[in-house]
Amino acid sequence: APTQYGKNEINSINKYCSVSVYLHSNFITAQGSKNAATITALNSIFHLNNVFEKTRINDKYGAIFHHITNIHEFSLEEIMLFETLVNADEHLKIFNDILRERDDKNCKSILINSYDYQGVLGLAYVGTSSGTGICGLNSGILITKSNYVAISNSLFNNVLLHEVGHTLGCWHDPGEICYEVSEFCPNGPADSKCSGDVLNGRYIMYPKAKYFGGKNSDKFSKCSLEYMGSIFNEPIRTQCFTSSMSFRCGNLIVEEGEECDPGVSEDACCTSHCKLKPQKQCSPVNYQCCNQDCTIDTTRKQCHEQTVCHGESFCDGISAKCPTPKFLNDYKLCNYSNSVCKSGKCVHSTCHEFGYPSCNSKKPTEYCIMTCMIDGSCQRLFAKNSMKV
Repeated sequence: APTQYGKNEINSINKYCSVSVYLHSNFITAQGSKNAATITALNSIFHLNNVFEKTRINDKYGAIFHHITNIHEFSLEEIMLFETLVNADEHLKIFNDILRERDDKNCKSILINSYDYQGVLGLAYVGTSSGTGICGLNSGILITKSNYVAISNSLFNNVLLHEVGHTLGCWHDPGEICYEVSEFCPNGPADSKCSGDVLNGRYIMYPKAKYFGGKNSDKFSKCSLEYMGSIFNEPIRTQCFTSSMSFRCGNLIVEEGEECDPGVSEDACCTSHCKLKPQKQCSPVNYQCCNQDCTIDTTRKQCHEQTVCHGESFCDGISAKCPTPKFLNDYKLCNYSNSVCKSGKCVHSTCHEFGYPSCNSKKPTEYCIMTCMIDGSCQRLFAKNSMKV
């Protein structure tokens, strides 16, 4: 449902972006069911929207990606295209070809799968004036929640934010404090404003997932805001945005005035007008603690699995919503020892929690390892693998 804004809201340009989500069959299998996969995808879109609602672009509040038009699956023929070569670049090309074949005119389309891309968690074309990215050719983005790599929900959310940032024109933030002009610091010292800091960590567009953590991990740097601002200044680059968003029955989101939302057609529990059918309590399409017979689960079914950072959660027999799990193990290592748990999430940088600034080691053997600035030198705390975005 839309959010109310104050007088600084963008009201002179279109800002609502319709989103279509494509779930690969291997992601559905990994999540246990289409309902579970759908809920995981929607939670990530909600997080994306919450961040952009608070992001100021050109000194105005930014885009809204809440308007999800549909959750799609692929045909068997389309699935076979992905199986020919398991490569992130090729899969992104295939996905964009499928979008054109389907004539998908949403301003953003997201593919979620569970392929193992050897450390690559997401991929997208950077939005440019030449027509790639948002509202243009190759506007689809690919993210993976691989079966073979333990990816937390918080990291999954960060990868989605990062890839959407690319389609809105953002390049990677510089890796270190900039003292001179270099590949990652094209403007020299002026680019230091985009590197993050010791206390709050790196920003969304930092190129290495191992550094996601800290207060900045849900924020775009000044460089990213400038990149996005230039895109929003070009009307042709935001032509797929709309100026308003009404409540939409059929987008799988239970919004104001709706009792359920089954998607594009009614199901056994919910009508096509988003109202529960007679004698039905809920729809499993929308809630994890709802049975297939449209009743609230009373068997204490597990609805959240235990992770390093939070406990398992069970249906309480009262609500169709899954109760929030109990937070566990604050400051325990997670994400390949690159982060620590805080308030049930694996989000904080290990270096920052131990009181050290993070740094990029110059040793080739440590490029994919979390390293911290200790006693004036870049040293590793824990030799674990990292991932790229």
